[in-house]
Amino acid sequence: GYHGSHRTMYYVCHNIILQLTHPFKLSYAELAGPSLVTWFVSHYWGTSFRHFVDTVSKHSEENPFPGRKPSQQPYWICSFSNNQ
Repeated sequence: GYHGSHRTMYYVCHNIILQLTHPFKLSYAELAGPSLVTWFVSHYWGTSFRHFVDTVSKHSEENPFPGRKPSQQPYWICSFSNNQ
């Protein structure tokens, strides 16, 4: 699950999220700054990360939140919101 366009959340967590958050012992969401979330997402980490992003993007376009662009909708995503 770590190669090319088929990289998974396992790869993203180990190689990106943990690299950013470990020195601070915080979650990525805590580093990025607090936000009230509109949607909760829990998912299988073995799915292609590209597919996951495409799915969340499509959801945000099809379920607009008043006063926000689709790209501005905050989501609670376990791997980014929990301290890894």
